[in-house]
Amino acid sequence: MSSNALYWLFTLLAFGITLLMGFVLMRRTKKLWLSFGISTLFNTLMTVVVCVWWAKVTDDSYKVLFYNMFYLLGYVNVIIIDFFALLSMRKKSEGPVKARKKTYEEEYGDS
Repeated sequence: MSSNALYWLFTLLAFGITLLMGFVLMRRTKKLWLSFGISTLFNTLMTVVVCVWWAKVTDDSYKVLFYNMFYLLGYVNVIIIDFFALLSMRKKSEGPVKARKKTYEEEYGDS
């Protein structure tokens, strides 16, 4: 397998695992910041590993710069998508907010 194909495979795996990890953690713990933090930490670690690996296997400096800039753009997009997806999951798990029914004294006053 060529290094270009491996680059795209690592990109797909890193971003896919990041999102999947965030969803699974959110479903199990129901904690937004914990799920987001752990998935972002994994995403950051994978981004650093893939960018360093790509710089080692590629001789063309323009190609390294171009691919790493693309990867960093994807990294930011995955963070944004992950956060809003987890926020949406949290809102759905809490359910709609029901208004408290007023008591007779609150509605008609104390007479």
